Amino acid sequence: MADLLATPARYIDNGIDEGAGLVNRPTTELSEVADGIALIEAFSHVVAFRTGDGLVLFDTSIEAFGQGVLKSLRKWSDEPVAHICYTHGHADHVGGTGAFVCETCEKGRPRPRITGHENVLPRFRRYEATNGYNFTINARQFAPAAELRMGGQGTPGPRRFGPDPWVDPDVTFREAMEFRSGDLPLGKAQVTLLHPEEGADVARLRIERRAGGTMSYDPATRRLSIGLGYIENVPKEVWEYEVSGKNVLRHWFSYRKRDRSRPVMGDRRPPSPLEKIQPDHWLAEYTSDLLDLLHVLGRLVRLEARQADLLARICDGPLLSCDELEAAGAFALPKTASQKGKKGTKSSAGQDDLFQA
Repeated sequence: MADLLATPARYIDNGIDEGAGLVNRPTTELSEVADGIALIEAFSHVVAFRTGDGLVLFDTSIEAFGQGVLKSLRKWSDEPVAHICYTHGHADHVGGTGAFVCETCEKGRPRPRITGHENVLPRFRRYEATNGYNFTINARQFAPAAELRMGGQGTPGPRRFGPDPWVDPDVTFREAMEFRSGDLPLGKAQVTLLHPEEGADVARLRIERRAGGTMSYDPATRRLSIGLGYIENVPKEVWEYEVSGKNVLRHWFSYRKRDRSRPVMGDRRPPSPLEKIQPDHWLAEYTSDLLDLLHVLGRLVRLEARQADLLARICDGPLLSCDELEAAGAFALPKTASQKGKKGTKSSAGQDDLFQA
């Protein structure tokens, strides 16, 4: 098994450049990074989760590496591939899917379910419409076309930029979705796909085994972590935002974490057993709600400077005397519905003298 961190660390920490081929090695070598979790080095890499109910793959590399990735995977596990998740629609991340689909046909197994963001499909159609342009551009950028081994090798007709055919997602999502598959060492394997940016098809990925038990924030990376899941690019001001002395995010999470029990205060009777009836995993609507909350808090943070400026201008402005307010009608009380249209109706006791010295 390769030491996946050693060579990149030499380059990042010590500035030792050993060439791109050593930092990002397209060798199709598989390394088990944790119990039931493997990474296959290719162009681009493939991550595999062994769940006991079928393998879950993230990306499948470029078409030319598909068979090599599959061969390395089969030395590690004989489980059928149950799910393939596209992180995005680039050819070097989705091109190898055909090899896995063909294997299921040859072995008479169910076809893996393929999941990707809704913008992956129009990207595939755009690639098909601009095949010749993309083939020429990529051949110039990376290598001679024969060495790059892009799609459609050995087949009649024009050379292809991508796989032949593009394997479309069976299931698409817009902002977030979840699915579960088998058991990992730490419990149920729950996969959450997040898409934070409108108009793109690059999904951030989070693996969540169980409902989140803790929530934390790393100001250095601006990452908000919930259990084993995370959301990136969360400003520190959003994490620290308070209303009436209560931290908004922590308070929100306290009603959605795995253990939601509250301490018994004073002589109050213990909590009802009904309070234990709660979801045993992180629900999809929790993710949507959290993203909405982060957006709202972000907008409030951005408004704080304008709100402070408005308050300062009000406080620095001139004070109005009681006579000026009275002359402007600020102290006049509106008539009630029963008083409207009635002449000579006397106001209730004390109203007329309410603002008299």
